[in-house]
Amino acid sequence: MMVLVECDVHPGIGNIDASVVVRDTANVRTFLQIDRDFPTNRKGQSYLPVGLIYRDKEKGVALIELAVEADSGTHRLWVPVSSLLETNGTIK
Repeated sequence: MMVLVECDVHPGIGNIDASVVVRDTANVRTFLQIDRDFPTNRKGQSYLPVGLIYRDKEKGVALIELAVEADSGTHRLWVPVSSLLETNGTIK
C-alpha cells in the first residue's frame, strides 16, 4: 500500500535533485537524494510517497519502505503513524 510520509525538502547538489529528510520514531533524521519532483505538498507540508509495510495502531508506529536507498543504506524505517497521510490526503 502506498502512503505519504512527512518530510523536509532541501535543495540538492544538482538542478534536478533534492535532499529529503524523513524522521523516525526516535526523531533521528534519515537523508535521501531524490528527483526534486518526487515529494508532494499537502496542507503546507512536504510529503514523500513510500510503501506501508506494517502499521501498529496500539503503539502508534508504522514500518515504511523508501523508494530509494537512504544515504545511510537503509530501505525501511519505523515512523510515527502521525507522520503519515493516505494518498487521498486523510490522516492514518
